[in-house]
Amino acid sequence: MHKFKNFVFFPNMKLRERVLITFLPIVFAFLFIIVILYSLMMKALIKQILYNNFQTIVMISNDISNSLDEMEDSVSNIIRSQNVQRYLYSDTSSSAKASVRSTFTRLFNYEVNTTIPFSKSAYLIKNEEDYICIEPDPSMTEEDIAEFVSTIFKNNYTIYSPKYILPSRENFIRNGILHYVMPVPNLDLVTLEKSLIVINVSPTFITNIFQKYYNLKVVDSVFTVSDYNGNLVCSMPAASPEEYKTPVFTEPPETGYYIKSSKRGNLLVMNMRMNNMGWVVTITVPLEKVLAPAKPYQTLFMLLIIFSVLVFFLLLRFPTVSIYTRIREMCQTMDAVKKGQLHSRFPVKYNDEISMIGKELNNMIDSIQHLRLDISELNLRQKEAELHALQSQINPHFLYNTLESIRMVALENNCQEVATQIKTLSDTFRYTISPDGLNQQVYIYQEMAHVNDYLSIQSFRFKDRYDIKIDVDESILKYRTLKLILQPLLENAFTHGVRSMKSGGKIHMTGYRDGEDICFIISDNGVGMSEEKLMALRRELSASPYEPRGGSSIGIINVNDRLKLAFGEKYALQIESSPGKGTTVILKFPVLEGVV
Repeated sequence: MHKFKNFVFFPNMKLRERVLITFLPIVFAFLFIIVILYSLMMKALIKQILYNNFQTIVMISNDISNSLDEMEDSVSNIIRSQNVQRYLYSDTSSSAKASVRSTFTRLFNYEVNTTIPFSKSAYLIKNEEDYICIEPDPSMTEEDIAEFVSTIFKNNYTIYSPKYILPSRENFIRNGILHYVMPVPNLDLVTLEKSLIVINVSPTFITNIFQKYYNLKVVDSVFTVSDYNGNLVCSMPAASPEEYKTPVFTEPPETGYYIKSSKRGNLLVMNMRMNNMGWVVTITVPLEKVLAPAKPYQTLFMLLIIFSVLVFFLLLRFPTVSIYTRIREMCQTMDAVKKGQLHSRFPVKYNDEISMIGKELNNMIDSIQHLRLDISELNLRQKEAELHALQSQINPHFLYNTLESIRMVALENNCQEVATQIKTLSDTFRYTISPDGLNQQVYIYQEMAHVNDYLSIQSFRFKDRYDIKIDVDESILKYRTLKLILQPLLENAFTHGVRSMKSGGKIHMTGYRDGEDICFIISDNGVGMSEEKLMALRRELSASPYEPRGGSSIGIINVNDRLKLAFGEKYALQIESSPGKGTTVILKFPVLEGVV
């Protein structure tokens, strides 16, 4: 297996020749990809053509809906007209007032014809006996009209909003293809009963819309409108009487398009459901006519494929020469660096892969130069750290001895409170300054003892000026944590939160286990931070722990850096603050069991 990995085809062949041979399968792969792309592009083109044709039926449906919306607005205006209102408030039920009813009929006829040109007939019904009718079908007798009025009035007397009604199959010719029924608002609740206005829509309504989109050059295309029962409502070209009697479908089709086979060839069938009227608009077009615009693109694409293959072979020689020259330049740069000439750099001229390797080579040379300086600086810092460590070993012993001497003097003079605070301060310094450093792990109860010492000192300084509440679950005290990560956060709450407050300052610390983490929350009701200052602090906390930083929040930044170095970026501090409302700091670290 190892030998097979190290096997190289044509090991003694020059790079340029090896590249030429390598490109042969690439040529075949290129041709294969071109064929696949051609197939995908043609499918996408055909799909787009079908979609564009489908937009025709969408526009037809929109025109039908818009025209019906305009009709609804016109009916509303007719109802509010003075002539209609006078008729509704008049008494025209007796035969003696037939002339008055005739006058209102002429006025109503004028209102309808001037605003709704595609109405076949219209009715204004006060009740089954009192109504006016304009332009009914000549084949309808007075009994037929009375029967129509009675049926409409009985079935729709209780409606409170307009609605569309599909006529029966036999009434398509006499009463139009659609009834629009709208209740007349009862303006006088005492004397006026509810009335109805009925507009019967003529088939020319749809025919006029079809003529806007019907292309006479596309032979065998058919536009139809059917109801949900499959009854043919309107057709272009006009359908025969027998076709009107035969249902177009058994179930209303869903909105969309599909390919249908027929004796005349494949047909593109597009359907659009109009649920508010209960109609289905259908357009049937020969698929060959639909896809005719795609044929020039097919020819053009094949010519482009042939041209691309020829260009590919002509240009194949140029990249091989370029690759060979660039690799030779890289080898020359490597030889110069190997001889100690660190000022040598690979010339990066392009954005190709070889230039990317050249950039990395130049970065590596830069790193070697910087590394020399970093080693010198590291040695200097190590000496400074050794000096600081020697000072930290000398200063604590002197500090402890001095504090103990002061405490003994306080006891001799019966100053018990002073002696206690000096003892607390001494314990605080002893806990803070230890030879193990800040990366030492301690038990949480030891960290809490240090927190209590700090709070005792603050209480001695400020008496009852602040209200401090500690609420830590005792079950977490047995776990380990980093040393000195709680007291700096409390000190930050004192210094930057409530210290400037004369009274009413509150600090609350809670600690509990949250799944596999230990969580501490320190909040105060102090001055808080502005949005700009909070964002600046968050940027400081998100920076690398290795970057030098300073400022007034060095304590909280130190805790944050130690947490990220010890447990990872996910355990960085979280801070929320609002001006005048206070600040909340959330500290988390993983549950650490075992002996310190």
